[in-house]
Amino acid sequence: MMLAPFQLKTIVYPEISIKAYELFDEESQELSDPPCVNFKIYTSEENYFIGMSLQVASGDSSPYDIHITAVGHFLFETEEVEGLTEKRTKEMKIEMIAASAPNMLYSSARDYLATLTARAPWGAYVLPSIYISDSDIQLQ
Repeated sequence: MMLAPFQLKTIVYPEISIKAYELFDEESQELSDPPCVNFKIYTSEENYFIGMSLQVASGDSSPYDIHITAVGHFLFETEEVEGLTEKRTKEMKIEMIAASAPNMLYSSARDYLATLTARAPWGAYVLPSIYISDSDIQLQ
């Protein structure tokens, strides 16, 4: 197993909003609707950022109305450190970030949200597993 050529430096949450839905029925057997999630990749010199906007609407299938904005900051190892003979293009780096970073942000938000809602009226809320496709990721 090898390390990825890029590493996560930080994940920050500039915006988090959670509101309990007081009419939620704990006995409801409805499956949760998938959250609305969007990703945007930004670059600045050798810094690569991915932003995630996530919304869950409260109702019969969700006890909370949730909005989370998360930003991940990634750095690439230099080609010299990795012993590569050819330089990676910016497009290659964006492609690598797009393949892995959205899952990192989503799973981090899942854990953080479960922690934040653990003492909320309806208990811990765990985001459902989702499939993130290329169409969910925008480049800026």
